[in-house]
Amino acid sequence: MKLGDVAGLYAVVMGVAIASMWTVLIGTGQAEEIETEPIRISFHLAGEFITAAALIAGGLGLIFNAKWGFTLYFVSMGMLSYTVVVSPGYYGQEGEYAFVVMFAVFMAITALLIACALKDESLFRTHSREKKP
Repeated sequence: MKLGDVAGLYAVVMGVAIASMWTVLIGTGQAEEIETEPIRISFHLAGEFITAAALIAGGLGLIFNAKWGFTLYFVSMGMLSYTVVVSPGYYGQEGEYAFVVMFAVFMAITALLIACALKDESLFRTHSREKKP
């Protein structure tokens, strides 16, 4: 399994996790900001769901070696970086430090994958795009 497969799978899993988490929070009425800060949370949710969609598409594009896959993957990882840096603030404010640690782990993994992608894009290619004679 190449690094691109692992990185793509990580992106897909994180995208599904983000979309699932927010869907559950909204569906169970736990996103109280919808009532108290509807404009702010609407923009926040738009960013979260766009990030989730980009991660899923970019991860799948990377896994299947689509021409656009690496570029979208790379952009989505930048979006994920922002999310995993900003999100723990809410949990830290609430004293839920296990979540802060979880986001720190996600940031470390995300930063490592970005660094590897910057170092050598070919590590993320699952197979050559060249046609064999």
